[in-house]
Amino acid sequence: HRLTGGVRAGWTQTRRMQGKGPQGTDYSADFVAPKTIDLCLQTFVASLFTECDFELTSDLHLTAGFRLENLWSLADGTYGKQFPASSPQAFEQAEPPTMINETTFASIPLFTVGVGYDLETDLKLYASIGQAYRPLFYAQQFPYDGIPVDSSIRPSHGYVAELGIVGPLIHSESTERILVDASFSGFAMYYGDRVG
Repeated sequence: HRLTGGVRAGWTQTRRMQGKGPQGTDYSADFVAPKTIDLCLQTFVASLFTECDFELTSDLHLTAGFRLENLWSLADGTYGKQFPASSPQAFEQAEPPTMINETTFASIPLFTVGVGYDLETDLKLYASIGQAYRPLFYAQQFPYDGIPVDSSIRPSHGYVAELGIVGPLIHSESTERILVDASFSGFAMYYGDRVG
């Protein structure tokens, strides 16, 4: 039997700023009025994973995997509506900004299992099914673009199942110079709670 495992971690930060800039044709990143959007968006991900390949017989293999995803998201700052470009107050705040300081955490266990069977003709039958997860984007959680957000929105969950056969299509044992493998497979995917 073979056992593998590991840890993965990552951190990202995005700054979103929007507002009125100075007049003129030269490039400038300065603001001459209070910003209509001033957000700091951060995400930290830490995941643990392991996979074990069990050799049940010389021809039959079972693979089981597990991953635990831990996600922290932080949104801090202000956002609000701005006057349109046609207005004398173009790109300035059209209303007092909304302050936001939101932190979310999710811990998601994901499982997968697969089986492979070696046929006498060097062909291999295989089948697998695994869970999938897609977190929400910031735009789907925090309405900083002025779009109403449904508080019942949840991350998307689903699975992918696969069934197939793989093996040599052409194999010249005399020269061992012509080796062509072929694979035929079908899959089914379920995408639940998809936003939109």
